[in-house]
Amino acid sequence: MLVRSDDGYEAAGIWAMQRALIETGYTVTMVAPKRQQSWSGKSLFDHSPITHKTITVKDQLVHVLDATPAACTRIGLHNILENPPLFVVSGVNHGGNDGIHYMMSSGTLGAALEASFDGIRSLAVSLAHALNYRADDSNVNNAFAQAASVAADLIKKLEHYTFPPDIDALNINVPYDIKDRTIAVCKHNRDRNVTGQLKMLIHIIYTQKAARP
Repeated sequence: MLVRSDDGYEAAGIWAMQRALIETGYTVTMVAPKRQQSWSGKSLFDHSPITHKTITVKDQLVHVLDATPAACTRIGLHNILENPPLFVVSGVNHGGNDGIHYMMSSGTLGAALEASFDGIRSLAVSLAHALNYRADDSNVNNAFAQAASVAADLIKKLEHYTFPPDIDALNINVPYDIKDRTIAVCKHNRDRNVTGQLKMLIHIIYTQKAARP
């Protein structure tokens, strides 16, 4: 299992995701940007040298790259892992990615899509906080843990299934104050902004490999 994030290797979300996957029974390799890389989309290079160091954080080995999220995915798949992973998980991102306008810009989604081009099943996981969210909210770690748990449970269910041929990645958005784990599956909306109460969403990311419904 390859885990990465566009918020950097120190972000709470990526550690929540790693912890949930380990608790679910998976072996996890973390490959993450050295610094915040939000809104980098699927860009691979920014014309600066890419550095790679392996460090130990919280008793876990972490591959830290000074690179974009998508580049972290590519380097992880081709230069760090010896064998293809079962899944690539991108997140948990700090903030929702629940519209097509985010899909074109999000580093979290860009990293997941990069894996899909290599035929690896991938998921982008985001925590969509409420309008009154505060960065110093003491419940934020619990919210990340809830979002990571939702994703880990879904991965376990998907483990023995392949994605349909016209689906390349799943984009999971989990509400900050989750009330239940009922999941809605939908195509990406085309609205500029998403309004109203957010339910837990799994968006389906399509490419042109097959006709869309």
